[in-house]
Amino acid sequence: MVREVRGHGFLLGVEYVDPRDGRSFLPTELGVARRVDLMAMDMGVIVYSTMPTRDGFAGDQTLFAPPFTTPDADLEEMVSRFAGTVRAVMRSVERQLR
Repeated sequence: MVREVRGHGFLLGVEYVDPRDGRSFLPTELGVARRVDLMAMDMGVIVYSTMPTRDGFAGDQTLFAPPFTTPDADLEEMVSRFAGTVRAVMRSVERQLR
């Protein structure tokens, strides 16, 4: 479901795609960006997810912007929790796409 992680320094974006083909946008009715936000918050990570395309209705991505002074141990914990978030949302999305 994760197509690409891109960014520079502490500003990163994670782009999601349909796991059935690895390149198409996910169906908007699944609300993946919102689901990632809510699950991440439950996991103790604050992120900002958007639907970034021009029309505002297709595509999902999550943005990270931790403070530049964040210690490495905290960054590792954030990544670990976020990976758990994405896995949980992906399992749910895959069930709905069947």
